[in-house]
Amino acid sequence: MNLVQVLESRAKDYLDKIAIIEEGREVTYRDLWQRVDRLAKAFLELGIKQGDRIAICLPNCQEYIYAFLAALKINAIAVPLKQTLTSYELKTILKDSKPSLLITDDTYLRRKLPFDLTLEAGKLVILRLGAAKRAIKIEDLFKVSTGLGATFAADDHTIASINYTYRGYGYPLGAMLTHGNFQCGIYSYINANGLGQISVFPQMLLLLPLSHIFPLMVSIILPLYLGGTMIISKYSSPAEIIKCIRSNIVDVTTVAPTLVTLLLKNYRKAK
Repeated sequence: MNLVQVLESRAKDYLDKIAIIEEGREVTYRDLWQRVDRLAKAFLELGIKQGDRIAICLPNCQEYIYAFLAALKINAIAVPLKQTLTSYELKTILKDSKPSLLITDDTYLRRKLPFDLTLEAGKLVILRLGAAKRAIKIEDLFKVSTGLGATFAADDHTIASINYTYRGYGYPLGAMLTHGNFQCGIYSYINANGLGQISVFPQMLLLLPLSHIFPLMVSIILPLYLGGTMIISKYSSPAEIIKCIRSNIVDVTTVAPTLVTLLLKNYRKAK
């Protein structure tokens, strides 16, 4: 079954619950799925077909979530990319994955892409790659009159995303994950952590980049499945993160060990 179809069916029980909090802005599950639906239709109107790749190179933001889910909804393949990629790495990955669209922001575009486009500052953009390269503001794509509606059917072996890693080889390797892989990950994590007994997932703070498989699974897909709230943090300093945790009454987050150490040190200082 299509992963998005699974998540949409679960969301019927909590459509008016807050799904995302970003810089004080709240998005309900109803609004989230409406935006995903409209973006999925916009992708189709741009000529995206089943199996086409859509590269996503954004910082953690709500548009990242919409783009990832919209791609999967129409059986396109999401290609999450780190914004720390060098120009050479980006060029190598784009050549390997051959995306039809690249979703990024103007800051990254000006610094890293191997071609030039004139863009309005501060905008999230979608690039149509290929012979005719042109930019489209992502907010304009949400203005389509109606959404797509039905989610495309997929089986457990349909590829959902290509996530690039190095694994010690010194060059990027694309790991293909299917809709079945993501669903298996959800159920395994729920069973391993005893989450099957809770009715609603708690507040989840997003800190790790969504370009990595683990935070994508645990910080986005799992909360969506269990009806949790995803809090998107723009903060980088330990003191600001602790303040965010307190002000939003965060229950769960995923962090690297080095950040845990820094957070504990700053928490003790604050006390």
